[in-house]
Amino acid sequence: MLDINWTLLLQIVNVLILIFILQRLLFKPITKVLDEREARIRGPLEEAKNVQEKAEKALKIIEDELVQARQKAAAILSEVRREGMAEQIKIVEAAKEIERDMIAKAAKEIEKEADKAKKILRKDAEIIASEIAVKILK
Repeated sequence: MLDINWTLLLQIVNVLILIFILQRLLFKPITKVLDEREARIRGPLEEAKNVQEKAEKALKIIEDELVQARQKAAAILSEVRREGMAEQIKIVEAAKEIERDMIAKAAKEIEKEADKAKKILRKDAEIIASEIAVKILK
């Protein structure tokens, strides 16, 4: 029949007891220390990742705001240019109007002076004609 080898059975029991003792005294504390170490490492890594994500979001927001600010500045600049051109046209038109008024006034003044000169010439011509007539009649 089958003989039970007691030493083999005793060695198996010893190995099981040794595994149980090692599990309690060595493997669990080592596993616990490794888990704690991993947690200590994972915490700052996750925090760094969160900080990086926040920084990337903030950078994206800033870039978007910068794009909007540039667009707004371009729109304002375009509006200022348009208003400047309109103002320039207004000033040129006002200057042309002043020029037309000055030319019209000068033309009226010249016409007045010409009429005045004609009147003076007529009077002088009449005086000279009457003097000539008097001299001829004498």
